[in-house]
Amino acid sequence: MSSSATWSSSPAPTRVRPPRRQRVGGLNTGAANPTLAYLAIGFVVGLLIGLPVLGWWLWPVRTTNAVPSDLAPAYREAYVAMAADSYALSGDLALAKARLGTWGPDEAARIIASLQETAVASGSTVQTTRLQQLSADLGLLDGSASAAASASTGVQSAGEDDALVARKSGTPLIVIGAILLASGLVLGGYLVRRQGGMGKLAVALRSLRKRGIQIPKPDLAGIRRALQTDRPRRPTTAATEPLSAAAPAEMDVEEAEEYEADDEDRSLEAVLSTWTEKVDIQEPAEEAIVESAQSDSRPAARSDAADDPLSLGVFMATYRHGSDKMFDISYYLSDEAQFLGECGVGVAETVGDAIPEQACAMELWLFDKGDIRTHTKLLVTDFALDDPDLREVLAGRGELVRAAPGQIIHLETAQLRLQAEVLSVKHGDAPSAPARAYFDELTLELRVHLKG
Repeated sequence: MSSSATWSSSPAPTRVRPPRRQRVGGLNTGAANPTLAYLAIGFVVGLLIGLPVLGWWLWPVRTTNAVPSDLAPAYREAYVAMAADSYALSGDLALAKARLGTWGPDEAARIIASLQETAVASGSTVQTTRLQQLSADLGLLDGSASAAASASTGVQSAGEDDALVARKSGTPLIVIGAILLASGLVLGGYLVRRQGGMGKLAVALRSLRKRGIQIPKPDLAGIRRALQTDRPRRPTTAATEPLSAAAPAEMDVEEAEEYEADDEDRSLEAVLSTWTEKVDIQEPAEEAIVESAQSDSRPAARSDAADDPLSLGVFMATYRHGSDKMFDISYYLSDEAQFLGECGVGVAETVGDAIPEQACAMELWLFDKGDIRTHTKLLVTDFALDDPDLREVLAGRGELVRAAPGQIIHLETAQLRLQAEVLSVKHGDAPSAPARAYFDELTLELRVHLKG
């Protein structure tokens, strides 16, 4: 009992812990890593670098090598209308098929039917005839009914086409944006992680200095001297032997860069030379050719227009009664680099059923590729202007102008200006026709300029 009492009265033993070793600040790699902060910073950096800088500024998305079927609905119709005009002038059916080959038969028939409705509504018989001829020669008349039905729903299909184009153009943007965003995240994470490692190293160095531990500095001057020893120099005299095939490998860094730059310049020059040889630049015509109804060739611009930098050509058009072909002539308008539009004149209305036709109205027209609508005016005979019924029919097609020597007619589009002058006019005198009812001969001078 006494021993037990003695044991109970003795103090309880205390637990002795060994002293903890002091850790060097900055080398504790077991601390919590702020992953969410790194990801957030990487996301912001990737978004700023990928989308505005790379995606919108440095490398914006550009659509190239598009085909006519990828155009907007309005430009599709303009393209098909130009193809019809070209086919009416050249008669090259293979070329017309190639130009409309990106569309299926039903789609091509629908576009042509829509253009025919527009031409009929505007009273353009010339354009209607051209479209009908193109549709017939391409074998699209069988599908004209379905094409007309689909043309009546053009607004709905145009909206669907616009949505399809938007989806096609939007998909690459989304993919490229996702790639740029992922690249930005990876780059941002790497930079933040590297910066964090450098920060830990700096803290560790400061802690070592506080503890009195000396850290030797690297001998940077010795390193530079070691790198610069035995560096090859450039030859300085003309008597030096020419460089061998292995010479570029023995050059210093500056010489190698200059060698590569010279090689790149020569390659670029060669590419540009090849490109200019392949590009066919059509020079403006130098001589005038008077076009008659019996001629199938395209007249050229007169040379006196070359003095005016804004002039696109001066053309002479002459109509003579008696041809077995419908008079319809047009002229290409272009500068040294690109096609700008067309102008022309053709028979708009006849009197009676006589053969050859007795033209009482000529349609003068101007087409601008930047202006969807074709601007027209009608040159009419005295009979056509004085007859109330005929004048009412022609008034729906454009402004009526009496054909008289010295008469000036103006047409303007968004970027083109046409001035036509009636040089001479002669009326027919057939006994079966009213007096001064149709043209026997009509000569016009057409001057086309770019708007200044």
